[in-house]
Amino acid sequence: MRVIIPPKYRSRLPDELHHEHPRICRTKALARSILWWPGLDGCIEERVCSCSCCLVVQKSPPGAPLHPWRWPERPWQRIHIDFAEKDKQFFLVVIDSHSKWLEVVPMSSITSSLTTDALRGLFAAYGIPEEVVSDNGPQLVSAEFTDFLKGNGIKHTRVPAYHPASYGAAERSVQILKQSLLKSVCEKQSKQMFSLKHKLANFLIMYRSTPHTVTGKTPAELFLKHQIRTRFSLLKPDLLKSVQEKQQEQKRQHDQGKRVLRSFVEEEPVRVRNFRGGQEKWLSATVIERKGPVSYLVQEGQRRCTVHVDHMLSRNAAVGSPTHGVLEIPNSSVTDDNSGPLNFPTAGDCCTQILEPKSPENTENLTAQDPGCATPAVETVRRYP
Repeated sequence: MRVIIPPKYRSRLPDELHHEHPRICRTKALARSILWWPGLDGCIEERVCSCSCCLVVQKSPPGAPLHPWRWPERPWQRIHIDFAEKDKQFFLVVIDSHSKWLEVVPMSSITSSLTTDALRGLFAAYGIPEEVVSDNGPQLVSAEFTDFLKGNGIKHTRVPAYHPASYGAAERSVQILKQSLLKSVCEKQSKQMFSLKHKLANFLIMYRSTPHTVTGKTPAELFLKHQIRTRFSLLKPDLLKSVQEKQQEQKRQHDQGKRVLRSFVEEEPVRVRNFRGGQEKWLSATVIERKGPVSYLVQEGQRRCTVHVDHMLSRNAAVGSPTHGVLEIPNSSVTDDNSGPLNFPTAGDCCTQILEPKSPENTENLTAQDPGCATPAVETVRRYP
């Protein structure tokens, strides 16, 4: 049914089978319908995983497990900043990571000079924060903005480029602001027209007096230590524990079905995602150092940049290969409501286990300890995955 290939020709046929660059499964299926020799599958896997044409156009790897930001213990300790644009009007959006207090500053343009002026006014009102988190916008990576933060002793953290999930707090605040302004424009019940400042003030007082879904308290209650003209108040004995539980629940739901976090070491050759256009989807690079739990500083040609682990692959690992990422969910990430971590049965376990009858001596001992417990001859224990 299949031709047994002599050793002399075995080095040529994997290239012929992979001539049109099919994936591993299709290449194996084609080979199994025509020919055979000992170790055929391993030769095909090695050939497909080392194909440079397949590596530069492969799909993105599975997303990394969620790594929540550390919740600051004090207001205005770490702030996230971003820009929003609505009808040719720019806004500087600043959110406090502890209290979710939101500040929105209208701006005529988003230059570095105007950004530092807006932040200087907020720092004069609320104090200088310890850390500022931003994206890699040109006005936020300029020398003027960097000198402004260094002069005030502020740590500047830049999230990986092209990865909005790492900057969820500011991105979500921008969406809420845009939706609120759009709803106020579309509302036709009231004939009275409000100015932009009036609409913005109405939005801010509503947002600051509404309990947040993560903290369970209003931003004003955590930031100003009192509520703003509202009767709503959700008091909890341990707010830090509540936030951590919500973050762990969010992490558990996010990480279900995800693969384990991939890590790289210094000087390791990798491939990084190409976002600058061109035919190659993945570019060769070298890891310089680890910048955070899920970000690395890499050297790609003459350029150094910070890359998220979702945009990185090992140099010779192909998506779809048997060695690319092992599906693994730690027991500690999936817990029962009352009994802690769940232990899943292995593939060899059965759903039902029949226990051997207890010996008379064991029965007597059990009866002596617990007279109300009757021991049947055969016990059926239900095991749930």
